[in-house]
Amino acid sequence: MAADSRTARRMNDRAALDLIAAAGRLSRTQLRERVGLSQPSVIDLVSRLLDADLIRVAGESEERTRGPRAQLYSIAGDRGYVAGVHINNEGIQAAVGDVSGWSSPTATAPAPQLKADPAPQIEAVINAAFKAAGTPRQPLTAVVIGTGGTVDPTTGDIGHAPDLGKWQAHFVGPVRERLGCDVHLEREINLAAIAEDRLGDQRDLQRFAILWVGRGLGMSFMDNSGMPFHGSWGAEGEIGYMPLPSLTRKPAPPRTFQDLVGSVAVHDLARAHGLEDATAEAAVLTAVDQGHDAFLDELADRLALGLHAIATVIDPGNVVLTGATADAGGADLAARVEAALSRRSWHRVNVLPATFAPGEEAILRAGLLLATEHARTAIWGPAA
Repeated sequence: MAADSRTARRMNDRAALDLIAAAGRLSRTQLRERVGLSQPSVIDLVSRLLDADLIRVAGESEERTRGPRAQLYSIAGDRGYVAGVHINNEGIQAAVGDVSGWSSPTATAPAPQLKADPAPQIEAVINAAFKAAGTPRQPLTAVVIGTGGTVDPTTGDIGHAPDLGKWQAHFVGPVRERLGCDVHLEREINLAAIAEDRLGDQRDLQRFAILWVGRGLGMSFMDNSGMPFHGSWGAEGEIGYMPLPSLTRKPAPPRTFQDLVGSVAVHDLARAHGLEDATAEAAVLTAVDQGHDAFLDELADRLALGLHAIATVIDPGNVVLTGATADAGGADLAARVEAALSRRSWHRVNVLPATFAPGEEAILRAGLLLATEHARTAIWGPAA
């Protein structure tokens, strides 16, 4: 019975900490209403959390009462600091935060030096994020890094990621040693899916597929668990390698989805339609703004060709589009893809634009969110 009582206390304490973190500040009365405990139990719970320096008094309630105003409690954020990082061949982004949920502005560093040690480069941009927040550099409890390519599930290190060169399989160890904390890698498309699921305006989707359309392609699958599906070799969602037939009747060599809707292919298609913009995403923005229907419809048909194969196999119900090209097309491109997909498929698939943030920022913020969850588990104990 004693062990069961201790377990119940730990579960109640963690539930209370999660509630305070979500609300920002709560009184004992508000905690009692939300946790469902008796008043004496909540008094004991608050005392335990204060003694453990997990919460602190954060002012008084503004509600008028006959007696003294109720004290409000907030999370002791400085018990654990975290960082989210996004790295690709174009640059490194970082944001820092703490276990209360506070977070910094985004700091950005130029393209990584792939022949040099990754650890100092990662640390430098994390230091820049602390500086951007006006906060002295703090020891870190957890860091989550989003990366392109694959993450080796047996080592937790960078797997197949040609853009990251010699860092493949030689990344996590040096970074972990330099930062002195837990370091977790996650595929950037999976982080984009988590951001859309937990931070976007479409939180009632429950299950969906998210397709990244930019320089490269990627896909992630979310179900009711709130976490993306992970494959046996870390190569889940590498949809750019999926072979597809030619869209024309003329004989053509085998094509992949990347050959049809990667940024190079989209840029070529735009030029074929008379759009002279410097990049694929700029061309899509121009097309939406100026109503270049023929280009947008052909791009949508190409996207629908690949999505038809996916929708037939996994029946996601909803597909969210993100990445530089998709973000440029927004709701207009999503609607065209849905219409093109409906002409191919006998079952309905809703195609939606991402709602949380442009893809790059979504990756970073989801990494920070997961790092915060890792740190809370390390400091507060596991959630129920």
